[in-house]
Amino acid sequence: MKLYQQSLKIAEELGDKSGIAITLGQLGRIHEDNDTKLPAALEKYFIALSIFKQLNSPNSEIAESDIARLKEKDGR
Repeated sequence: MKLYQQSLKIAEELGDKSGIAITLGQLGRIHEDNDTKLPAALEKYFIALSIFKQLNSPNSEIAESDIARLKEKDGR
């Protein structure tokens, strides 16, 4: 978690939007693996999806899949 937070900070400082979104996705997975952090995971996935859509990135599909999986897991 600590390394991903450092990576996120660096990506933000560099203005690397793709790097930010990828790192947010990874942080979301860490939160998802800790079942008590599902809302935090969902928030990170939605932000990542928004960035990927702005970039017209094919990674949007991965973020959408992450969100759908988490919503199913959380019973939403």
